[in-house]
Amino acid sequence: MATGQTVIDQIRDELQDTDDHSFGNDELIRYINRGAMEFRATTWCLQDTAYIATDASHFMFTQSTYLTNPVILFAVEFNGTPLTRTYRHEISYKFGESSGTPTSWYEFGKVLYIDLIAPSASDASALNVFYVRTPTDMTAVSSTFDFPDEWESAIVNYGIARAFVTQRDTILAAEHMSKYEAMRQDAIINNRVKLIGRAA
Repeated sequence: MATGQTVIDQIRDELQDTDDHSFGNDELIRYINRGAMEFRATTWCLQDTAYIATDASHFMFTQSTYLTNPVILFAVEFNGTPLTRTYRHEISYKFGESSGTPTSWYEFGKVLYIDLIAPSASDASALNVFYVRTPTDMTAVSSTFDFPDEWESAIVNYGIARAFVTQRDTILAAEHMSKYEAMRQDAIINNRVKLIGRAA
């Protein structure tokens, strides 16, 4: 992964601001963080997994107990077997009524529900949650840019576009925002569309 300095240098090269006269590092870091957050939220490009231990007594798991960042859940397995995502209205009469091997899940209000109280299990034998995580904001040029390398140039273009907006150069801003948007659409097809099971 790149550092903040690497991403900022790419932005400055395009802005012809290598001497740091027009745009401060803090300003560019704000643009980079904002672009990364928007890109992740719409493309689901930061994918990860986590195991949740079960204890034979719970059927609901608060997201903050097993994940540190706000996330989007898109799949759950138990003991390696995929569970079917179900619907909110079923929670009130189906979820948690008895024990057994779970077959379905639902996430609501940052809480994961499984339909049955699963037997005790941990690690790969327990619940495996597939999710999209939130990127960690950069706070300095020395920070690691917490973002997939293949989409880094999208955020560079976002930062360039935002910088040109501040200079009221709408033509150059639109040019780079168009490049960002094209990469964002590619990322949606490569990540989000495939994850939810529709053909690209």
